[in-house]
Amino acid sequence: MTTIGIYGGGRMAEAVFSRASAFPEYQVSAIISRTPVTWAGTVPHYDSPDRLESGLDVLIDFSLPDGTLAAAQWCAKTGTALLSGTTGLAAEHLGAIEEAAVSTAVLSSANLSTGIALVRHLAEELSRMSGEHVDVHIEDTHHVHKKDAPSGTALMLGGAITAIRGQDEIKYSSHREGEEIGRHVVRFSMPGEDVEIIHQAHKRSIYALGALNVAGWLASQGPGMYDLRNFLESR
Repeated sequence: MTTIGIYGGGRMAEAVFSRASAFPEYQVSAIISRTPVTWAGTVPHYDSPDRLESGLDVLIDFSLPDGTLAAAQWCAKTGTALLSGTTGLAAEHLGAIEEAAVSTAVLSSANLSTGIALVRHLAEELSRMSGEHVDVHIEDTHHVHKKDAPSGTALMLGGAITAIRGQDEIKYSSHREGEEIGRHVVRFSMPGEDVEIIHQAHKRSIYALGALNVAGWLASQGPGMYDLRNFLESR
């Protein structure tokens, strides 16, 4: 049995909790959020990971950047695996995540869906093979309530491409429409032709299920920084 803590009180944390029951190998043992939540039933609530009374195998973090900072520090201290889907992280938060990876298994991603992991892999391969004189444009479309633009997923995909192509400029465009769950297009424009990779999210549950699919695997890994490709290649 893999014991899980969920850090966060928002929609994604609730989605992870509601779908965890489909994984009989997991037990959700703690909810960590600044204020109690109404959806966690009898699962113990803590306002800080430092108040946890028992150990966890993995902490799933869908909090805010400062919550991720606290999560990384606590996981480093206790040796608990950290799986974080929090976006908007600054250098301070990223540094804490990297420090935690010295003593425990860590996977931090702006998007934990399997489809986006495949898009990233394809984009990296196209970056290696397309050569010079290729313009890259990443377009993201989300619901009108989403405030950050470009999205964390768009920036993650752009960062992966830049790491291969060097300091080439990547163009971003963002659209906020209705209740759109998420659509990302990575376009490679060459003279006279375009190649596009498209990911369309149909359900928000893909992000929660992605986290739960990875959690048990991550808990069994040694210290280090992992990404979704490591998980996909292990299957």
